[in-house]
Amino acid sequence: MAATATTRLVSAFTRLFRDQNGQVVIYFTIMVPVMMGLVGLSLEGGRLLMLHSQLQDLADAAALAGAKELDGGDDAMCRAKDKAQNLLTNPTWWSNVASGVNQIKDPPDMVFYSALAGEPTNNPAAADVTVPFDCTNGANVAYIKVVTVNRGVLPSFLIAVGATDEKDTSATATAGSTFVACNVQPLMLCNPFGATSFQDSVQPGDLFGFTQSGNNTGFATGTFNLLDPVGQTHSGAPDVAALLSQSSPNFCFADDVSPHTGNASGPISRGINVRFDIQPNGQTAGFDLHPAPNVIKGYTDPTNACKNNPTISPADALPVNTGMTQVGSIWDGGTFDITNANAYWQYHHGANWPTDASGNPISRYAAYQLERGLSGTPPTWQPNTESPAPICSGLAAETDDRRMVSVAIVNCTPPLSGNSTPTIRSNAYANFFLTRPVDTGSSTTPPYPSGIIWTEFVEMITPQSANGKLHQVVQLYRDQ
Repeated sequence: MAATATTRLVSAFTRLFRDQNGQVVIYFTIMVPVMMGLVGLSLEGGRLLMLHSQLQDLADAAALAGAKELDGGDDAMCRAKDKAQNLLTNPTWWSNVASGVNQIKDPPDMVFYSALAGEPTNNPAAADVTVPFDCTNGANVAYIKVVTVNRGVLPSFLIAVGATDEKDTSATATAGSTFVACNVQPLMLCNPFGATSFQDSVQPGDLFGFTQSGNNTGFATGTFNLLDPVGQTHSGAPDVAALLSQSSPNFCFADDVSPHTGNASGPISRGINVRFDIQPNGQTAGFDLHPAPNVIKGYTDPTNACKNNPTISPADALPVNTGMTQVGSIWDGGTFDITNANAYWQYHHGANWPTDASGNPISRYAAYQLERGLSGTPPTWQPNTESPAPICSGLAAETDDRRMVSVAIVNCTPPLSGNSTPTIRSNAYANFFLTRPVDTGSSTTPPYPSGIIWTEFVEMITPQSANGKLHQVVQLYRDQ
């Protein structure tokens, strides 16, 4: 009996040991925290990834908004900072850890560059070139990097397993502004006003006299020079003359321009003067020989209107300012010469120079438009004086503004070296009205020398201008 009882007891323990009913509770008890942790990590990680994605979208948009303001103005950095930081302020819906009003950090976390390593691809910089933040020194700034503030999410599901710390993230983005100028003449002007932006220093009607520097050693304040067309280096004289003769040369400058080295005063005068119905001597391949509708030159001998070396009478041509000063290779400033202006209008139209509503003399460009009948009541032309109609080329006058040239305005402070500076950044272009032909004769208006391209500032070219010559391209370069 004892043996039987023992056997039964062993059998019972064996069945109990082999019995698996209820063991799932043990496994479940062990796995519940693990499963909650995995689910919690997935949910909380997803929230953090979504927050980072939203911050990255903000950084991208803020960088693009800031880059749009990098237009070469002195205050460009301040405007870019303001646009980037005020694109979106103090949103409460994307994280539960607030961080003030501005979502974009101030400088020095916000960084500005004049060049990025590898950008643009046609002239890559060896390294990023930073520009210290300054509300008065934005002329050469082309890129902006923004950094968002740290935003975070507090744990919700993971609180069940003891997590209490917030998880933070931030994002950065770098954007740049590129200006593409098309159908402009290959001409550049080193801002004669130094550290002050050109557009803030001029007004319509200001007179400028340009002479090519022909400088092979450097470009400084007031330097006026030719540019090589895109894809060319040190273009030849025939190319220079042909391009200058065209109202809309068929090429574009993308942000950077390449100064032409060597003197080309002869080709310059031929390319400019063809607009005044003065036919060039020698090679004319690629020339646009069409004259402007009004080709008044101010010849001392109006009966010989087709000669190639004009001698200009001060009273018969649109007036030049008195008291102009030389800066670099240009002349600017001075006072409008009302005496010669009245003499010009009396000679051609039998009256004094027109005035505006305030009694001030109108600009030379406004007078030209008046003479063409494009504004106001056109004046009567006096008999036996120089005819405004072209008679030399035998070609019909172009209907566009043939006496307008577009010039790239570049910053040459500090001075730029010559041949070692293959490209110069330019994001500003201006239209100038040609007031008279380039005087290649021996007689000119004292004390100014011959060979000057006399122009009057008309307007800055902007991406919004109707002529569509300038385009601003804003794009992301780095997205982190």
